[in-house]
Amino acid sequence: MNFNKLLVDLDGCPDDCAETFAAGIVNEVSEWAAAAGYPDLVRDPTPAARVVEVRKYLSTAVAATRTTEEPPVEPPPTALTPPQVAKQLGVAPETVISWIKSGHLKASNVGKGLQKPRFKITPNDLATFLKQQQPESPPARNALPKKSSTKNYRS
Repeated sequence: MNFNKLLVDLDGCPDDCAETFAAGIVNEVSEWAAAAGYPDLVRDPTPAARVVEVRKYLSTAVAATRTTEEPPVEPPPTALTPPQVAKQLGVAPETVISWIKSGHLKASNVGKGLQKPRFKITPNDLATFLKQQQPESPPARNALPKKSSTKNYRS
């Protein structure tokens, strides 16, 4: 988070909207702090804030992020290879590769240079693909009146 840019933006804000803008900064920094693992910087959402208090809050945020270690970053979900996806879905790896090459299944080629492609599929991309493959539910059948088994004879 660029705290210095927030301070510059706060300085450039007209006086008539400064408290509302300052509150937006507090709320934005607080959300970032919660997600980034800085619980001491989390504040309750506010509709307005005094500019002086926000400057102090941003100074505290700068100090807190400089003096502490970086919070651990959660590794991205493990990407799967075509054989792993094939095993999960009960199909041949070649089928998965054909889905990738046809554009139906999104994958990244992590191979280098002119080597044979080495595809990796993220769990999110696999989930999206599977959702797209689910058949739509059939339309509800209209209840048609049953035909009478007796014939209508004219006299």
